[in-house]
Amino acid sequence: MSMSLLLCSLVLNPVQALPAEPPASTARAALPDYDHGIRLLCRAGGRRAVQAEAARWLRQAAQQGHAGAQSVLGWMYLTGIGVTRDDTAAARWLQPSAAAGHTAAQNNLGLLYATGQGVAHSHARAEAWFRAAASQGSAEAARNLHVLIHGDEGAPAPPAQAAATAPDPRLLAANCGI
Repeated sequence: MSMSLLLCSLVLNPVQALPAEPPASTARAALPDYDHGIRLLCRAGGRRAVQAEAARWLRQAAQQGHAGAQSVLGWMYLTGIGVTRDDTAAARWLQPSAAAGHTAAQNNLGLLYATGQGVAHSHARAEAWFRAAASQGSAEAARNLHVLIHGDEGAPAPPAQAAATAPDPRLLAANCGI
């Protein structure tokens, strides 16, 4: 698998990749917003207006502390799906989700630290996030960690390259199980 595709692991099945199990009561209150946002995103196809509406619902859930919504919203900022591409905003949303243990957020945050996009470049932080995700079984993070340490394929692909090679958003509907 190409390094440029690793960032997009969330695209393949965002519902499965991000369990909706918020620990706090405020995050539980955000669950309907999260569910609605994911449904919209899955059905959006390439329609920017629907993607933007999904981002609005996911932002509401993310602001209430829903770690899954934070991870999806961070990914949306990395890829520019439904929002204007913004690596700094992506890092801001990925951080709390990664800290809550979401492997996709941990891997994506590791990519940002490895490439210095949206955050200050930090080999140590990239390694820590890749290790955290890999310890939870993320094959993408394990591969990114190997590349980061051994450099046999160069640095992880910058998010801009990953976004350019992302699967067509219309594939989301086929992978959401709805």
